[in-house]
Amino acid sequence: MSDSEIPGSGSAAGREIDVLALVRLVRRHWQAFLAAWGAIVVLMVVYLHVAPRQYTVTLEVAPVVQGTRAGGNLGALGSLVGLNLSGGGESQAFRMYLESIHSRSAAAELLKDQQFVGRLFPLEWSSTDRTWHQPSSLTAPVTHAIKALLGIPVTPWSPPSVERVFEYLDMNIKVIEDPKSPIVTIQMEDERPEVVAELLNRLDQIADQLVRQRALARANGYIEDITNRLKTVSVSEYRQALIDNLNDQEKARMAASARVRFAADRFSAPSVSSAPTSPRAGILLVIAVVVGAVVGVLAAFFAERYDFAFVLRRKPRLEVDALQDHDWVR
Repeated sequence: MSDSEIPGSGSAAGREIDVLALVRLVRRHWQAFLAAWGAIVVLMVVYLHVAPRQYTVTLEVAPVVQGTRAGGNLGALGSLVGLNLSGGGESQAFRMYLESIHSRSAAAELLKDQQFVGRLFPLEWSSTDRTWHQPSSLTAPVTHAIKALLGIPVTPWSPPSVERVFEYLDMNIKVIEDPKSPIVTIQMEDERPEVVAELLNRLDQIADQLVRQRALARANGYIEDITNRLKTVSVSEYRQALIDNLNDQEKARMAASARVRFAADRFSAPSVSSAPTSPRAGILLVIAVVVGAVVGVLAAFFAERYDFAFVLRRKPRLEVDALQDHDWVR
């Protein structure tokens, strides 16, 4: 028998799958199909039983609407006296808030409270001694040995640093923006929603404070620079432009110094979903059924081609000539 007569051999060009032939193939080797399909579905069910239930914590924020926008004529003044005084306004402050909420600066602020960071890395923190310790792992020696064998650098354990906390924030925080709405949704998913809710509370305050401090430092710098220039500028229109923008910067400094929200307003405290949002059992079971069916067909094919059916049915091996009856691919 030539190679072209054996399913799966030869060129695949011009071939098409015959669904009825596939059905007949599955009927002939239903034990192999059912074993493979059932194994995939059972593995998924086991996973759904052991997988941790994760909840989604949501924080909704929107830009703070300022009564005045600092630096109304800053662009014009910059062209007159050579200053880069382009004001950012509320949109820039809010954008900086969204970036700051999962930034290294926010991670550095969080790290000041070691006990709270220990709740983010519970396997590495001892609440009794209030110290960090290397987590025990049965697979770590094997993993390190494989990495060493392959020439992959092995990073020694160290307590959570700014970089590790930043990576945790960057990996887990989702910022969802709707172009049709000013409201931005900040989400995190975890099996400990109470810890995540407190984390979002802290990050919200930290990010707003970071933007406030930057705006305050910028306004102070502009005020100092404009004041110094006023001592040397004698042209009346230049002086008036400097005075107008000095007033704008004074307003900006006053807004940054006020004891109110500066960059983002939030509508309520972080909310927790009423039911677990991960894993999604329905979707995963449908995927398992579909993937199991594909694997089952492959199992039936190999049972037909290589005569694995005798393992299941305890029958003598079929003759190779029986392969000539294959009609599932044409």
